[in-house]
Amino acid sequence: MQKGSILDLAFIVVLLFTIFLSVPLFTNMLGKIATETASNTQLNETRFSQNITGLKGTVEGVIDASFVLLSGALILIVLTTSAVVFSSPIFFFMGLLLMFIVIVFSMGISNASETIASSGTISYAGYPLAQSIMTNLPLILSITGFVLIIIFFSKRKQGGYDV
Repeated sequence: MQKGSILDLAFIVVLLFTIFLSVPLFTNMLGKIATETASNTQLNETRFSQNITGLKGTVEGVIDASFVLLSGALILIVLTTSAVVFSSPIFFFMGLLLMFIVIVFSMGISNASETIASSGTISYAGYPLAQSIMTNLPLILSITGFVLIIIFFSKRKQGGYDV
């Protein structure tokens, strides 16, 4: 598989969805630890209990910002690598078709993430930016995909010959 291709957008979708599912589990564990330390009379009076409660809020903010940075970095990497990879304009329509398939796939992933976030099983209240990215994932990938296709197929020289 070539780097900088439309199929890399599918990789971005799967990676972001996996991270979106796994990250709140960590803060859920921190919340349970904080609850247990608060209910334990020996640990409740120590700094550990206070620190673990404060850590939960800090971790949510850092992870939410990291999710945004990771999303942006992945998109920039795909756009950058598409600028250095040469492709024939013959594959333009195949690229459009693949982009359409990836966008339809991302719609399902976006709906699944909204369903999981609204189910209440795992709290996503501390991750507003991650929820926003996952909700708007098809739009983000549409814009990224069109820019990717423009960069990918607008190069004048293709492997040593003029097109």
